Amino acid sequence: TYTIQAGPGTYGVVSVTDANGCVATTTGTVSVEAQSPVAITGITPSQAICPATDFVLSVQTTGPVSGYQWFRNNKPVAGANGPTLTVNLTAISSFYVVVTGPCNQVTSQTVTLTFKQPT
Repeated sequence: TYTIQAGPGTYGVVSVTDANGCVATTTGTVSVEAQSPVAITGITPSQAICPATDFVLSVQTTGPVSGYQWFRNNKPVAGANGPTLTVNLTAISSFYVVVTGPCNQVTSQTVTLTFKQPT
Protein backbone atom coordinates (compact mmCIF):
# COMPACT_ATOMS: atom_id res chain seq x y z
CA THR A 1 0.00 0.00 0.00
CA TYR A 2 1.29 3.42 -0.90
CA THR A 3 -0.43 6.64 0.05
CA ILE A 4 0.16 9.97 -1.66
CA GLN A 5 -1.34 13.41 -1.23
CA ALA A 6 -3.27 14.09 -4.42
CA GLY A 7 -5.84 16.61 -5.51
CA PRO A 8 -9.04 15.73 -7.35
CA GLY A 9 -8.50 14.26 -10.80
CA THR A 10 -7.65 11.11 -12.72
CA TYR A 11 -4.19 9.58 -12.43
CA GLY A 12 -2.50 6.86 -14.45
CA VAL A 13 -1.07 3.84 -12.68
CA VAL A 14 1.97 2.36 -14.41
CA SER A 15 4.00 0.19 -12.02
CA VAL A 16 4.29 -0.88 -8.42
CA THR A 17 7.40 -2.14 -6.63
CA ASP A 18 6.93 -4.27 -3.51
CA ALA A 19 9.23 -4.51 -0.47
CA ASN A 20 11.18 -7.34 -2.14
CA GLY A 21 11.94 -5.25 -5.21
CA CYS A 22 9.48 -7.10 -7.46
CA VAL A 23 7.85 -4.87 -10.04
CA ALA A 24 4.35 -5.40 -11.33
CA THR A 25 3.50 -3.31 -14.35
CA THR A 26 -0.05 -2.51 -15.29
CA THR A 27 -2.02 0.24 -16.85
CA GLY A 28 -5.15 1.86 -15.62
CA THR A 29 -6.45 4.92 -13.92
CA VAL A 30 -7.34 5.96 -10.42
CA SER A 31 -9.91 8.70 -9.81
CA VAL A 32 -9.56 10.91 -6.76
CA GLU A 33 -12.58 12.88 -5.54
CA ALA A 34 -12.39 15.67 -3.01
CA GLN A 35 -14.53 15.34 0.11
CA SER A 36 -15.90 18.47 1.68
CA PRO A 37 -15.23 18.91 5.37
CA VAL A 38 -18.24 18.98 7.67
CA ALA A 39 -19.04 22.37 9.21
CA ILE A 40 -21.58 23.59 11.76
CA THR A 41 -23.62 26.47 10.35
CA GLY A 42 -26.08 26.93 13.20
CA ILE A 43 -27.31 25.64 16.55
CA THR A 44 -30.23 26.47 18.84
CA PRO A 45 -29.19 29.52 20.89
CA SER A 46 -28.91 29.64 24.68
CA GLN A 47 -32.23 30.65 26.23
CA ALA A 48 -34.65 30.43 29.14
CA ILE A 49 -37.27 27.68 28.83
CA CYS A 50 -40.20 26.44 30.89
CA PRO A 51 -39.09 23.71 33.32
CA ALA A 52 -40.30 20.12 32.85
CA THR A 53 -41.48 20.67 29.26
CA ASP A 54 -40.06 19.18 26.06
CA PHE A 55 -37.58 21.41 24.25
CA VAL A 56 -35.76 20.58 21.00
CA LEU A 57 -32.12 21.48 20.37
CA SER A 58 -30.95 21.27 16.77
CA VAL A 59 -27.74 21.71 14.81
CA GLN A 60 -27.40 22.65 11.14
CA THR A 61 -24.42 21.47 9.11
CA THR A 62 -22.88 21.46 5.66
CA GLY A 63 -20.77 18.70 4.15
CA PRO A 64 -21.20 14.95 4.56
CA VAL A 65 -22.02 13.94 8.15
CA SER A 66 -21.27 10.43 9.41
CA GLY A 67 -22.19 10.97 13.05
CA TYR A 68 -23.45 13.19 15.85
CA GLN A 69 -22.89 12.98 19.60
CA TRP A 70 -24.67 15.35 21.99
CA PHE A 71 -23.25 16.17 25.41
CA ARG A 72 -25.04 17.45 28.52
CA ASN A 73 -22.90 19.07 31.20
CA ASN A 74 -19.78 17.64 29.44
CA LYS A 75 -21.06 14.03 29.50
CA PRO A 76 -22.26 12.10 26.41
CA VAL A 77 -26.04 11.71 26.18
CA ALA A 78 -26.75 8.02 25.50
CA GLY A 79 -28.48 7.47 22.15
CA ALA A 80 -28.26 11.16 21.20
CA ASN A 81 -26.76 10.67 17.76
CA GLY A 82 -28.82 12.78 15.38
CA PRO A 83 -29.10 16.46 14.38
CA THR A 84 -31.77 17.10 17.04
CA LEU A 85 -32.02 16.41 20.75
CA THR A 86 -35.27 16.62 22.73
CA VAL A 87 -34.78 17.44 26.41
CA ASN A 88 -37.11 17.76 29.39
CA LEU A 89 -35.17 19.54 32.11
CA THR A 90 -35.61 20.03 35.81
CA ALA A 91 -32.14 21.58 36.25
CA ILE A 92 -30.18 24.23 34.35
CA SER A 93 -27.96 22.45 31.83
CA SER A 94 -25.39 23.11 29.13
CA PHE A 95 -25.24 21.22 25.84
CA TYR A 96 -22.95 20.89 22.84
CA VAL A 97 -22.70 18.48 19.93
CA VAL A 98 -19.73 16.90 18.17
CA VAL A 99 -20.34 16.37 14.45
CA THR A 100 -18.17 13.90 12.54
CA GLY A 101 -17.56 13.71 8.79
CA PRO A 102 -15.23 11.55 6.68
CA CYS A 103 -12.49 14.24 6.76
CA ASN A 104 -12.91 15.99 10.11
CA GLN A 105 -14.77 16.46 13.38
CA VAL A 106 -16.19 19.75 14.71
CA THR A 107 -17.62 20.78 18.07
CA SER A 108 -20.46 23.27 18.40
CA GLN A 109 -20.57 26.20 20.74
CA THR A 110 -22.12 25.48 24.13
CA VAL A 111 -25.84 26.11 24.55
CA THR A 112 -27.05 26.84 28.09
CA LEU A 113 -30.70 26.32 28.95
CA THR A 114 -31.99 28.16 32.00
CA PHE A 115 -35.54 28.53 33.31
CA LYS A 116 -38.10 31.28 32.79
CA GLN A 117 -39.13 33.04 35.98
CA PRO A 118 -42.74 32.40 37.05
CA THR A 119 -45.04 35.37 36.55
